[in-house]
Amino acid sequence: MLTIRLRRIGKKNRPSFRIVVADSRVSASAGKACDEIGFVDRINKKIDLNKEKAAHWLSKGAQPSLSVRNIFIDQKVLEGKKIAAHAQPKKKEGAAETPKAAPAV
Repeated sequence: MLTIRLRRIGKKNRPSFRIVVADSRVSASAGKACDEIGFVDRINKKIDLNKEKAAHWLSKGAQPSLSVRNIFIDQKVLEGKKIAAHAQPKKKEGAAETPKAAPAV
């Protein structure tokens, strides 16, 4: 299955990403990608995306990752709500049930 995902490039502490179409069974840093359809620079807030290529690969059945899906929504390639791509911290059950002690008088 094909996925559309980010491949990290750039220097240390200066990350930038390419948006690539690759086989989901191969790691993103392994090298071989079917197509490069865009570029993202988070530090300078630049996004360069070939919308025609993105629409073509989506029509072929390629599945975007959560981060790429949010970029596609920003760039009006897809419609819908953004999804939080970062991990949500889990709440501890015991901490919520424990009542706080009353202050000493």
